[in-house]
Amino acid sequence: MDHLPQLTNVNYPSLPFLGDDPYDGLPFASYPQRCGWDADRLQNGDFSQHAAAETAEFLQSWLYLGTVNEILGIVESIQTYQYVRSVESESLYISTGALNGHIKEWAAFLNDVDQERRSQEIDKAQSCLTMVYHLCQAISGCANPPCSADFSLSVQILGCTIDQALTWFWDIPLTRDWGLKDIATFSMLQSGWCLRDVSLARASLSDMSMLVVSRMQRSLLEQQDHFGCSERLCLVNQVDEKAYQTRHTTTLCRCQHIVLDQDRVRQILQAGEIPVVALTVVEDGIGPRQIEAEVKGFSSYRWFFAISHVWSDGLGNPYHNSLPQCQLLALYDLLASAHVDEQFDTFNRALDMAFDRGKQAMGPDQVDETALKVWDGLHGFFKKTAAGGRRVVDGVRKIRGKPINIWIDTLCVPLDKELRKAAIAGLKKVYSGSLLTVVLDSELQLLSKEMPTEELLMHMCFSGWMRRAWTYQEAVLSNRKLRVRLSDGLVNLSDLLGFGILDPRTLITSPQVGVDWNLHQNKLTQFLKWHMARGDAKANIAQLRVQLRNELEAEAVEEKKSFTLSKILLRDAMGSFDDMSSLFFVPRDTKDLELNAGRIASAWNSLVWRATSKHEDRLSIFLLACSTDESSLREVLPLLDLPRSIQMAQWVLQQRSLPLGILFTRGPRLLDQELGWAPLNVFDDRISNATCIPRSFGERTLTVVLPGLVLNVGEQSIFRDFVVAIEDLARDFRVVCDAEYPPSWAENGWSVKFGMLGLVLQECPKDGEQQVGILVAVKHQNIDFISGIYQCRVEVQDVTIRSTDTTVPASYTPSPITWCIS
Repeated sequence: MDHLPQLTNVNYPSLPFLGDDPYDGLPFASYPQRCGWDADRLQNGDFSQHAAAETAEFLQSWLYLGTVNEILGIVESIQTYQYVRSVESESLYISTGALNGHIKEWAAFLNDVDQERRSQEIDKAQSCLTMVYHLCQAISGCANPPCSADFSLSVQILGCTIDQALTWFWDIPLTRDWGLKDIATFSMLQSGWCLRDVSLARASLSDMSMLVVSRMQRSLLEQQDHFGCSERLCLVNQVDEKAYQTRHTTTLCRCQHIVLDQDRVRQILQAGEIPVVALTVVEDGIGPRQIEAEVKGFSSYRWFFAISHVWSDGLGNPYHNSLPQCQLLALYDLLASAHVDEQFDTFNRALDMAFDRGKQAMGPDQVDETALKVWDGLHGFFKKTAAGGRRVVDGVRKIRGKPINIWIDTLCVPLDKELRKAAIAGLKKVYSGSLLTVVLDSELQLLSKEMPTEELLMHMCFSGWMRRAWTYQEAVLSNRKLRVRLSDGLVNLSDLLGFGILDPRTLITSPQVGVDWNLHQNKLTQFLKWHMARGDAKANIAQLRVQLRNELEAEAVEEKKSFTLSKILLRDAMGSFDDMSSLFFVPRDTKDLELNAGRIASAWNSLVWRATSKHEDRLSIFLLACSTDESSLREVLPLLDLPRSIQMAQWVLQQRSLPLGILFTRGPRLLDQELGWAPLNVFDDRISNATCIPRSFGERTLTVVLPGLVLNVGEQSIFRDFVVAIEDLARDFRVVCDAEYPPSWAENGWSVKFGMLGLVLQECPKDGEQQVGILVAVKHQNIDFISGIYQCRVEVQDVTIRSTDTTVPASYTPSPITWCIS
């Protein structure tokens, strides 16, 4: 399985080569007959025609080597030896090292032939894969399988790989479930993975990526007990404040806590400033080093590091605003040179980009070789000057004791309720104003920067830091300033995700996309933007946008020419951060209704998988994450002291737009008579549709334009499971009310005496497709307008009517109806 992503400490099973005779290279489907086998008996799961060893040898030759030859061998005949390798013991094993190259050649060949030939070859591949898929199903259903589990897995991986290639090159939908997610699920649960992490992997990763992830080594799994975790939330990192103990750096350390001047913290917060902790180290050359801490108010000339950490790792303190000396010393050692490294690294990257852009602007035909040498010499001179400046700065800082400033909630958020509220209100300034936000997570600190990017991102995706709701808030506000602490230093999360702050595609953005939270504050970035556009002043900005867009499109076309599973794993890994990283951008127009609805959906969906020790904090974190500017933040802050149900109601009334999908989320609803459609809790379920629903300030009902129908209940009663017969479409839909939050009438039934029911759909379900809708009690109806009261969420799917079904006739209106829902 050499074509699978090669990650650190990940081992894939080796598959012995069982046969001596090479595959004959003739058509795939008739291979059994040529070898004296009855293909029909094989398809029906009868593998008793020959001895077990002979059967296994035949199946390997047919299903593995035959599949490769049938689909990929159109360019040139594929020889068996290309997929066999020997090891030191001279045993032969199946090898797929050549698979990616053969897939690339196959795709290039098909892209060069006419459409008819390409369609024929793709149809042939689909037919072969379907036959292999059914044989895999037959093998898995066999009481005594004729081959090993590793062999079956290898064929499933091969089939899934080619399916992924069909999607990669020609956007052909994946229709075969090769069972890899089920295999990965079993493996992950056996290895001690949290049920929440397994569910997240199933929901967000492709089949192949999940299989690869299931084989990642996670060092802390054996120390964690996930018995009480659910499919949505991991409870391992929950904190019981009554039993919480702040940890020292070692179990034997008994150093004293450093307590900050709380009066000074109070003065700073009351003045509307940010308290930061200035750390310096005192050394006398005899005894151990001592750390000194002093509280200072943040100002524009005082840089600081913000710390984003998981309390369960021991850096919290629910009793006092203090931390052990050893922990502060460890933070100091980690960050003592980080800000200087960051500034000079940023300068060097900007310098490289500026000179590269300048060289590109010259053009190869416009400048002679001497001019280019002079340009390169200037580049080298500035690089050496920067290095000399770094040595001067290091010398001055050494004389001053290398002071650093940090902000960490344990020290800078007081325990007093009112002061705590003021500190939380200032979090936006903290994380957007910090030089860097450093992520500390016990599992991530065991990793190395030398790991492949996709592996690092996958570890981060399932880390304790990504499970916590408060750290989401910190990440969104910090955006491109996030640095993750690994065993060998800090890594830039934005760089891993592919958009560093100096990336020109983020510098020159369209008005619709906007800029990131801190971009306008970065003077170096402003200079770089000016430098890149200075040729034609402001008029060149539009041209540069077009140029960059064309470059990106060309990169995408070139990227399509090369297929590897590592690219798919990287795409899936980066996609796991989409909902979070999409909030790194703040629109220039903060009143843009569509962008506001999209931001709400992204914040909601990111928090679905995150937990808090205090349940009431969930809504507060969501409300703060949705705030795009000082104005919206001022609207939200007064809500934080209200009861949870009132919080949600008041927030809904403030919104000028909402994502459509909020109407169809699972969970309890507000008890307010006109807000009964609105969720009581946030992120109990994903928002799957971010389409913007404009609203007026203070509007209580929700008005949507969607397809739907009115149910003619008649004299019968309907319960939580019934069938809707639509004569206009000659189709029948089964409607099942939400079992966890059913309507009040689910047990006793709904009858005509209660009035009429309306079924609101996001769209008419396609054949065999399941869709989510809602039921409303109709209050008023005319041709294209219906008002009603929210009843419950339902699942709708095509069905064949049974004699025991309760059937309700209905008429479907293909033109969307205006629904006013309360």
